[in-house]
Amino acid sequence: MANHVKGGGGCFLALTVIFLGPGLIAAAVLHSAVWLLLMPVLSVISWVALAKWGPKRQLTPEQLADELESHLLSSGGPWDWDDTTSLTIANEHLEVFRGKLSKFDSLALDEKRNRVYRNHRDASSR
Repeated sequence: MANHVKGGGGCFLALTVIFLGPGLIAAAVLHSAVWLLLMPVLSVISWVALAKWGPKRQLTPEQLADELESHLLSSGGPWDWDDTTSLTIANEHLEVFRGKLSKFDSLALDEKRNRVYRNHRDASSR
């Protein structure tokens, strides 16, 4: 069961819990208010470090093509498109291509599908 909070209020609530929750717990356990300020900063630093130096997907061009094809044919799972567009790929050329895919948040329209197909065809021919 998923709870969805719509609008800016939901985003604000989620960010408040993510950033201040660990700080509140650390401040209560360690009896120091410094942790209220320190924990959000440490969280951001660790997220940036994980994004920069964290694990990357080992993916071949054929595997990426299969992922795109399954999405274009609507035969993939509910999170396949999210995985394709949000998980970093080790291959630099495929990573550049993945970065271009993020602007296509949904490929429901034929126009968007055709643009992705042309981009993929151009990238494959190199």
